[in-house]
Amino acid sequence: MRASSSGGSGRSYLAASIFSMIVHWTILSFLRLDYHARVRTRSIPGVIFAVLLTCAPVMRAQEEPPGKTQPTYEDTFAGPIVELSASKVTVSRNVLGKTEKRTFLIKADTRIEGKLKVKEKVTVGFVTTDEGDIARLIVAHPNNRKK
Repeated sequence: MRASSSGGSGRSYLAASIFSMIVHWTILSFLRLDYHARVRTRSIPGVIFAVLLTCAPVMRAQEEPPGKTQPTYEDTFAGPIVELSASKVTVSRNVLGKTEKRTFLIKADTRIEGKLKVKEKVTVGFVTTDEGDIARLIVAHPNNRKK
C-alpha cells in the first residue's frame, strides 16, 4: 500500500497544462510562414529548456521516498499475548476450536506500535529465518472495555 501525498496530483496537472500550452505555442509558431529562420532556430533551445524546467519538479517529486516506511514481513499472526519478555513475545490464537501458540523474537529493528502487555491483543508481522520467527512489526490493539 502506498499513501498518496497531498497536492501531488495538482502539481502534475499544472505541469501537464503548462507543458500542453508550450507544445501548442511551439507548433503554432512553426506553422507561421512569416517567421524568419534565425528566429525559429534560436527559439528551439529556449522551448526545450522551458519544457525541462517545467517537468523537473514533477519528476523529482516522484523519486522522493516516503517519510515513514513500513517494515517488510512475510506473514501475520494475531491473538492475545500469553508470554512477554524483552527479547521475545508469545501469542496464541484459536482457529476452528484449535489453539495455536507462536513465539516471535524481538530485535532492535522491530517496530512496536502501542503498549505490549500480557493478555493484550496484538497483530505480529514476521519473517521466518533459521533463527526462528522474527517480528518486524507488532501492533497492539488495546482493550477499551471498562469493568
